[in-house]
Amino acid sequence: MNGEDFLETKSKHLAKVCVGLSKLGITYFSYGLICQKKVIISRFSNEEWEKHYKDKGYNKKDPLLLGVIHSNLPLIVWDALHPIGHEKKVMQERNEICKIRSGITFGINGDKGKQIIAFGSPASPKEFYYLLQEEKLTLEIHNSIKSFYMAEQQAISHKA
Repeated sequence: MNGEDFLETKSKHLAKVCVGLSKLGITYFSYGLICQKKVIISRFSNEEWEKHYKDKGYNKKDPLLLGVIHSNLPLIVWDALHPIGHEKKVMQERNEICKIRSGITFGINGDKGKQIIAFGSPASPKEFYYLLQEEKLTLEIHNSIKSFYMAEQQAISHKA
């Protein structure tokens, strides 16, 4: 698989999971693979945010990413964070560009490194967390992410 095929495949399975999640009220999605405290793969549902994030070097300032890298906490609730300085700016810009108000980030330890998955929603924090308590919706979110993850792993293994 050449580079263009890989990017096209990446775009297709990212778009597929984003469509599924948006039907559930989740309009922001990101995924990353971290090895030795460095991000080696990152995917963002919002292309404007992805470009801005990479241009600004936010991988060194993002409190969500830093929280996953430097702790073993499996979950970061965005509203529980009280970032200051550069970290606060990253969160504010993500929310403005992606038009989201609440979110949650998961850090998952795996054999190839640590993975980071984040969801965001334009819903209020209360509405968003209520949504995540509904078993049917949680199962749909799980299935969407599982599908994305499997497609991502397949694309990576074909690239190698």
